[in-house]
Amino acid sequence: MPALNHDSLMQQLLQTFRDESEDHLRVINAALLQYERSDVPEQRQEAIQSAFRAAHSLKGAARAVSLGEVQKLAHAMETVFQNIRDHQAQLYPTDADRLYDALDLLKAHLNGESPSVTELANLLFQIGGQPPPDAPAIPAPPPVNLPEVDAPPAFQTTEMPVSLPPLEPPPAPVAPVAVPAPVSPTTEVEPAPSVVHSPVRDPGRETIRVSLRKLDDLMAEVGEMLVTRSAASVRQADIRAIRRMLDSWAKSSTEIKMVLKRQSNAVLLDMYTAHADLMQTLIDSFEQLEQANLRDSANLGILTDNLQDKVRRLRMIPFSSQRLHLERAVRETARQSGKQVRFEIVGEHTELDKQVLETLKAPLIHLLGNAVVHGIEDADQRRALGKHEDGYIGLYVQQRGGEVWIHVTDDGRGFDSGRIQAAYQARYGELPSGESVVGLAFAAGVSTAENVSELSGRGVGLDVVNDAVTTLHGRVSVNTVANEGTTITLSVPTSLAITRNLMVRVSDEVYALPLLAVDKLLPIENVLSVGGRSAIQFGEKTIPLVSLAQLLRRSEAPIVNGQQNRLALIIAVGDRTLAVSVDDVLTEMELAIKPLPNPLSRVPMVSGVALQASGQPVIVLNPGDFLTAYRSARFEFKPQPVTPKNAPELPAIQVLVVDDSITTRTLERNILEAAGYDVITATDGQEALNRLQENEDIKIVISDVEMPNLSGLGLTRAIRADAQYQDLPVILVTSRERDEDRQEGMVAGANAYIVKRGFDQTELLGIIDQLL
Repeated sequence: MPALNHDSLMQQLLQTFRDESEDHLRVINAALLQYERSDVPEQRQEAIQSAFRAAHSLKGAARAVSLGEVQKLAHAMETVFQNIRDHQAQLYPTDADRLYDALDLLKAHLNGESPSVTELANLLFQIGGQPPPDAPAIPAPPPVNLPEVDAPPAFQTTEMPVSLPPLEPPPAPVAPVAVPAPVSPTTEVEPAPSVVHSPVRDPGRETIRVSLRKLDDLMAEVGEMLVTRSAASVRQADIRAIRRMLDSWAKSSTEIKMVLKRQSNAVLLDMYTAHADLMQTLIDSFEQLEQANLRDSANLGILTDNLQDKVRRLRMIPFSSQRLHLERAVRETARQSGKQVRFEIVGEHTELDKQVLETLKAPLIHLLGNAVVHGIEDADQRRALGKHEDGYIGLYVQQRGGEVWIHVTDDGRGFDSGRIQAAYQARYGELPSGESVVGLAFAAGVSTAENVSELSGRGVGLDVVNDAVTTLHGRVSVNTVANEGTTITLSVPTSLAITRNLMVRVSDEVYALPLLAVDKLLPIENVLSVGGRSAIQFGEKTIPLVSLAQLLRRSEAPIVNGQQNRLALIIAVGDRTLAVSVDDVLTEMELAIKPLPNPLSRVPMVSGVALQASGQPVIVLNPGDFLTAYRSARFEFKPQPVTPKNAPELPAIQVLVVDDSITTRTLERNILEAAGYDVITATDGQEALNRLQENEDIKIVISDVEMPNLSGLGLTRAIRADAQYQDLPVILVTSRERDEDRQEGMVAGANAYIVKRGFDQTELLGIIDQLL
């Protein structure tokens, strides 16, 4: 057998030690926080026992890999916990501070640093009632003489500088026991020998550690499968187009047969009959091929969706993994500011992608620190306002579809508008027009603190939050009431690996925009001029307006005005909003985004690239850069003269579009209006029936299937049940693509059934032409 390489073995042991130590530090941190939160003696004792065991195990593991500094500090912490456990000693906040400092030092050693631990370890030994290890020790008892045993000749022993920590004894059964006598402070009690039974293996609960890079590679492969699935959907649309051509061929063939019968040409009629038989065989075979391809595409879609979901879940970790860091941050800030704060986390089992959660860690610590320092008042002020002396800070985590909403709320003083405006003016000189007070607070370098301290005054808080959320293509919103409190909401995607995107067209180029950043989609109507720049009215707010072509510095960038049939995307970037006009909105698409390699990784307004179903690459834009580009240049408002349009010779055909998704409604409306149709919209089947009763000129209905109140199938049945609308064409556009769903739609009375996955505007317009 080849000899073991000692250096290689030690590297493996050190990596194993780091992984194990992370768990021990987490247990100690949680135990300390639990001890400070609880007033129940039994719960406190349980927390101290848990911390003692973790420190004891950490000490033994550090000794096994010859990390003397870690072993010394873990031994000192173990002494403190043992003193509290065995002598019912009190852990004062100042003593807890030293233990938290020890955790930080241990963490530094695990990260490869080498800070000295001697001073802190000696202080902990004093707190634990024991002298430091370098103090004069009690002589060890004489060694016990054991009989020598010769090793079997078939085995050779080799001394290795590795020792293993002693096994922990199993926990004793719960029963009333007498309190043991105090243990001598210089004597370390070793557990009595006991029989350790091998636990029963549960394959469902076994875990392994997997490199995040391997998960990223696996997710990239899933992204390639998404492209293949989308391409299969496109092929299915091609097959449907060929099928329509065959149907037209069969129809014309029937007409030829009638002509031949009238001419009484037996020879040609026999030739036609043979030809018709071959053509029917071809049509039947093609129909079987179409059905088989449809089933295979559906199965591929299901398998890809399942695999994507499972791989995505592999990268997901619960929000509770950050609980200790956040609780610790609130505790430290409250201690340093001299305030009493009650902190809770609700919804901590919600899962997010590890990358998203790591990106949010620092912003959340900033938000919680601001809530303690700037939000929560001093005890005297809270009493004067009729509030409880202890301030309240809550962190609520909610999952909504592909988003996670994180609310950080406090019952403090709220935002001080006057001080925020004064701080902004002191930093930047003048207040920007149309900017809210909340927007000013998120500017870099703005702080309402009177003095610079370790906790505040540097203006590095909310701008860090805004930058991080913008990086995640998320949004920030603030709700604040004076003397009642503030709630800051972060909306971020659960995952960044595969996201839904809105495909838009600018001139002859197609771009993808993360759908999470698109708040609304609306036609451009009344364009205003604000400070020489274009703007539109959106609700009660006036929002800057710029074309995407201008942002991308396209030479053919159009001037934005109200005379063009263009669409505006309301982009929510962090805490700010911008209206971006595009020539067309094509569709929604799920894309696996790949970052650009160096040196292209720093190209402005580009976050990556993805493959479309056609195999063509598409640039994925970064909405976070839109505002930066907008501020750095002047986009002037130049209204164009109105050119009178000639009245149409015939009134446009009216089409009723029914869908509960505003994005899909706007997309279909844009396609139809560009083709010359007059479009009426409804958000569900019941509203569609009302529209039909109000307008008798509607010539065709295009409806989704899954809608509230009344589904598309219910709408179709209601239309067919009314004699007035029995011949009204109905097209169902849905994500359901199984044969059973298609058959159900046809039985309900639909004239055509289009699957969204392979949606093509040419196909839609072609079907409308046929039905009308």
